Amino acid sequence: MASHGPGKGPTLNVRQNAVTKTPRSGSVAERFGAVVISGYLHKKGKLLSGWQRRYFVAQHHFVKYYQDDTAGRPLLAAIDLDSVMVVRGNEAMGDVPGVFRLALLDGAVVLRAGSEVEGEMWVSKLEEMQQARIDAMMDDLGAESALVGDDDAAAEEEGRQQAGGPPPGNPPSAPQVAPPVPPPAA
Repeated sequence: MASHGPGKGPTLNVRQNAVTKTPRSGSVAERFGAVVISGYLHKKGKLLSGWQRRYFVAQHHFVKYYQDDTAGRPLLAAIDLDSVMVVRGNEAMGDVPGVFRLALLDGAVVLRAGSEVEGEMWVSKLEEMQQARIDAMMDDLGAESALVGDDDAAAEEEGRQQAGGPPPGNPPSAPQVAPPVPPPAA
């Protein structure tokens, strides 16, 4: 993890265990509000413009980038992690170390870290953020379906009582079957 100032080389700040599950209370943004990873990366420009050094911050479910890391800097763009696939390497770049991309529906943002290790750390942290968000949404869906399930069970019980059916836990008695009637004697 390098720590240099602007213009002095790569900067990488990583919060260990920043993506953690918390109780269901609060919004997803509150659960994942801490900066997970930040630092300088090179972003592949459009067509022939080459690589541009930008300061990136991964927070909430966004990867935001700025011209540099100075206070009050304007936001250049924010990429929603819910709408990308994080991909190691880039076929078009060959074996350039530290390259990864954020694949969007309509293209990709190609990024290059200062080293293979830094690139892998970025990819791992972004994947952790995506997985934690999926887990949180699944937890929310599970809690909602449990609430719906409780309502369904209560409605079913009420319907049984109104119909005069057996109480829960007591299955209806088995149907009575008359013994077979022997055929008439000849």
